[in-house]
Amino acid sequence: MLWLLVTLLASSWQFINACNVLEVVGRAYGSLMFHQIEIDSPLLQNLFNSGRPSYVSHGNDGETLYLYHISFASGEGRWVINDVLGETDRARSYITSWAILPFYVPFTHDELSSKEWMTPFPPDYSWEIDDSLSIACAAGALDRTVFFDSSKKYVNKLSGYYVERLISSNHEHRGPIYSQIKFYDTPSHYMYIIGDEASGYHWLISNEIGADAGLAMARYSSLFADEVTSEWLFATDDPESPWNLDIDASIISSFLFDSRRGYTDAVTPLPQALHQMRSIRKIPSQGYYQMRNGVPIPAVGLGTGGILREESKEVFTTALSIGYQLFDLAREYGNEHIMGYILDNHGLVSDERFLRKNNFFETKVWPTNLGFIPTTREIYVSMAELFTNYIDLYLLHWPE
Repeated sequence: MLWLLVTLLASSWQFINACNVLEVVGRAYGSLMFHQIEIDSPLLQNLFNSGRPSYVSHGNDGETLYLYHISFASGEGRWVINDVLGETDRARSYITSWAILPFYVPFTHDELSSKEWMTPFPPDYSWEIDDSLSIACAAGALDRTVFFDSSKKYVNKLSGYYVERLISSNHEHRGPIYSQIKFYDTPSHYMYIIGDEASGYHWLISNEIGADAGLAMARYSSLFADEVTSEWLFATDDPESPWNLDIDASIISSFLFDSRRGYTDAVTPLPQALHQMRSIRKIPSQGYYQMRNGVPIPAVGLGTGGILREESKEVFTTALSIGYQLFDLAREYGNEHIMGYILDNHGLVSDERFLRKNNFFETKVWPTNLGFIPTTREIYVSMAELFTNYIDLYLLHWPE
């Protein structure tokens, strides 16, 4: 009976409260429903959108419109409404944003970097701020996007946002699919459920949709990734022990944020959930300041630029032991990997002073690596050195 229930649900999972349909409301469009384009659709073969979904609407008058994301070499990203999918030279409306999903835009800008939708209106059709345009999940739908906090081994490979995607009915995989939002030319990864009643159901992360082996696995039968609460196992090269448990890996979603941590009774948009979860929970006794994005920063920290590299391990360990929570690091100092090593080797101890979530790391990019692509790559290198999926504060080294 359980097998029948799961099979029936798996065959119709994409219609169960999933946010695959968006409602776009605006002066230029009225109210339109945009449907997510299937991940294996030929329409998407030549569209590079960093893994973000694209949507299509046939309009109230039969006109076909698309909602999609594009990026430019300058580092600018845009969500676009247009009558040609993937067009970069013109648009019906656009907003400058790197938001993972179009309805995340309001939650990913602070008051100093907010952007507005732009639409050309008659009579002269010049670009104007379009305050009337809004995008939301269709009524009754739930956003089930997740953030995967990966194992330290795969910190830059598997971690990141995974967005629920539609797949064509003729594909052999019959369950839910989540695609990883990737950075430029990095390989894609997919999260999906496989199994049966006899062998059990489990979630896999792999670079191939529906493969029966992958890089990470969680034994759980829920049809939605945001409900997965079991521990994650990571593939090894050891045939005697093919899977290793990593207690640091977990699924983060707006729903788990609410139910497991109890910070709010309402469903919290995932960007805001991540924002709050990654604010250090225990503020030091010496006090703190609040940055413009609402994240608290300890008032006292340890500057590390003048510390000899061979002395850094001892100094950092002592500082953590006596209660320092803010550490000023830098790629140029060559000390990020030292802090990463210390926290990694204290990860299983009960001393909460050595937990990543209780510390605030700021680091810097050297002037020769400025620019969207080189700076983003430096951020990924810093996260790998620190064994973390996020940096609390990122600075320009020697700004003019």
